[in-house]
Amino acid sequence: MKAILLITFTCGSMLFSPALLAACKTDAFGVKQCGEGRCKIDSSGHVHCSMFTKGGAAVNSVGKVFCGKGRCLKDKSGEVFCATSVKDDIMINVLGKARCDKKCDVGKVEYCKTEPDLPPVIEIPAEDEQAQGRQILKR
Repeated sequence: MKAILLITFTCGSMLFSPALLAACKTDAFGVKQCGEGRCKIDSSGHVHCSMFTKGGAAVNSVGKVFCGKGRCLKDKSGEVFCATSVKDDIMINVLGKARCDKKCDVGKVEYCKTEPDLPPVIEIPAEDEQAQGRQILKR
């Protein structure tokens, strides 16, 4: 019984972990990049993520990433369109054109924002830095 409770507690707490909420991809250079919404890799290997929570991203016909507030898709002509809201759905119709339940917008490069997922920086005050150095040398 204790094992079952432990597993439930562990899985439940993972759902609220900030790292799991961010969208991430590893770029061509091996660096993990994260953003608020979906991430895509452009033709040069760089990661671009939507700056909006649960926002979308898609790659156009020449390999450039465009982002939006909602889900994004590339239409038949290679242009990226995005739903204006995460609650709005987008699809490509039989003619190859983007259609949204409410409204579609052209994806925008300005709506993409990506940051490396680097470990936190720990700053050591200058006076402690010298003491740390002496401790390392004594070992």
